[in-house]
Amino acid sequence: MTLRQFRSGFFDDWRVFVGNYTYLLLPEAYNTHALAAKLPDFVERHVGPLDPGYEYSLHLQPLTDIHLYSNLATEAEPNGDITYVYLFSAIAFFILLIACINFVNLATARSVRRAREVGLRKVLGAQRTQLVGQFLGESMLLGLVALGAALVVLEVVLPVFNTFSGKTLTLSYLDNGLLLLALGGIMLFIGLDTFKI
Repeated sequence: MTLRQFRSGFFDDWRVFVGNYTYLLLPEAYNTHALAAKLPDFVERHVGPLDPGYEYSLHLQPLTDIHLYSNLATEAEPNGDITYVYLFSAIAFFILLIACINFVNLATARSVRRAREVGLRKVLGAQRTQLVGQFLGESMLLGLVALGAALVVLEVVLPVFNTFSGKTLTLSYLDNGLLLLALGGIMLFIGLDTFKI
């Protein structure tokens, strides 16, 4: 085992790179812009003159921005890119939109065949509210079954996806009320859109 010996004052020289990362814990309402404005003067006082062609600067970056928004040299680990998050979100949105359009088209084709049933039920004395309730209920039930089936498929496929991608994604929709509300809203929107036809 080799011990690395540093000369006296090695760590007092700000120009020496020793491979450390520096993190600051600032109060919640701290003015980071004022601190960033003081950094050039801090560098000038502690680093001193550099050789021509070299530059030394410090900047602040929120810890939560490092993984997706940082593109600096010698990061602690390879970073992601927020562009891919937006791209895959847009692809997922368009896939969902196409699926909704297909569902509405199938419901429209089915409603043409059910026109005879509606006429017969009206002749037999069914009220408008009864028909609305039946078709709305069927549409919502179909949406609920589809949502349940999608969550089951997601539970089954996620471990395979994690193995394939080398990631460790987890499902936390039971802990996330906002996500459950969004899923319910999508189901309600599709059900109402289908019923409207």
